[in-house]
Amino acid sequence: MDNLFLIIAVVSFLAIAVFVLLSVISFVKKDGLKGKKMIKFSGISFASMIVFFILFAITTDSEEPTTEEKVLTVAPVVEKTDEEKAATEAKEAEEKANAEKLAAEKLATEKAAAEKLAAKQATSIDKANFEAIIVPRITGLSFVETIDIQENEVTIKYFEDFDTYIAANPKSNVDEEAYKLYWGSGDAIEKALFKGVSDLMDKEANMNKLNLSLPFDGKDYTYTVERSEVEKYIGGDEYDDTVRQEFIMKYIGEEITVDNI
Repeated sequence: MDNLFLIIAVVSFLAIAVFVLLSVISFVKKDGLKGKKMIKFSGISFASMIVFFILFAITTDSEEPTTEEKVLTVAPVVEKTDEEKAATEAKEAEEKANAEKLAAEKLATEKAAAEKLAAKQATSIDKANFEAIIVPRITGLSFVETIDIQENEVTIKYFEDFDTYIAANPKSNVDEEAYKLYWGSGDAIEKALFKGVSDLMDKEANMNKLNLSLPFDGKDYTYTVERSEVEKYIGGDEYDDTVRQEFIMKYIGEEITVDNI
């Protein structure tokens, strides 16, 4: 196709040149009619050449393959050897085994964590039950500032004095005289520090430790006691005065009587 176009182009150029030359000669010889014909023929040759140019360009574009029509060269598939196949299968089997191992380890870890949490919850104090059933049994509950429950441990803190109590309970009908009368007479402090502890641990099996702070009249009756010690000193519903004194002296440091309060 390129050669044909080249031939036509050369012929067209030669024809144009010949016709132009003949027209010049005709005009020189004063043969105007023949000269005009030669010019006309040279114009026709030029126009023909332009048409061939256009047709060649269109034909070339149509023969050029589009992106979609281009054929991709696919590399030939090389068949793996038996050794390569075996190595690939072994690698895939190893990766699968490792994935299964990791999944099993993750499952075991999650199961152990769940069991640990369940065991912890089973042996921890049930806060809702403690607050609903046991807290109301605390001696002098109205004068308790805070009760903190953490797993197997309970911390009870009474108000430091009447001023801190009334500041937290401004609408209370209890005056300072009634406050001092409650703690300063009878056995309220002894019940809070001694018998009340036994009652609390008896009602809550998962309560293993008690931190108690009861300030009154310039003294701070504070101690921490484990269940084993409570059972050792109190153990049971009945207790005698000797055991009571021994417990109070160990954890409070002095005998509690109405006279020394």
